[in-house]
Amino acid sequence: MDRNHFGHTLGKSGPKLMSKKFKSLYSNSKVTAAQYLTECLCWLVAKQDKKELPEKFWKQPYWSKFFRRQVGLANALLKEYDVDVIISSLKDRRMWGLKSFGAKFKLEPVLKEKQKQFDLKRKNASAKPPTPKFRVNQKPRNRQAKKSVINRLKELE
Repeated sequence: MDRNHFGHTLGKSGPKLMSKKFKSLYSNSKVTAAQYLTECLCWLVAKQDKKELPEKFWKQPYWSKFFRRQVGLANALLKEYDVDVIISSLKDRRMWGLKSFGAKFKLEPVLKEKQKQFDLKRKNASAKPPTPKFRVNQKPRNRQAKKSVINRLKELE
């Protein structure tokens, strides 16, 4: 099993982003990436409204419609951006006032910035390390062995 940067376990469901499974923040089950992102958004909204989210809050009448709508919007975002990029964007301080994944005017600039950083990191990680350059005529260095105490005493005689 892999772990994402929150420390939650990801399922071994293959390379497809939509099939990654996350451990739910508010239950003991696995959820899709869209549901996990929506839980994170609901946590942000609840924090702004100074509310606490109970376990399985999406079953409450206040949150159920909001949760279902946001899961659909999160799925649309996942088609354009990587899940780690969206999570990183939600952690950004500029997202404090975010109330919906439909607020593209607020999300897009941060998502694009985080996507560039993510792509650059991925590119640097996949790049081969530079090979050391040697001159053809270069001789190997002479190895200077440390003299032992016995060798030093022999030299003194």
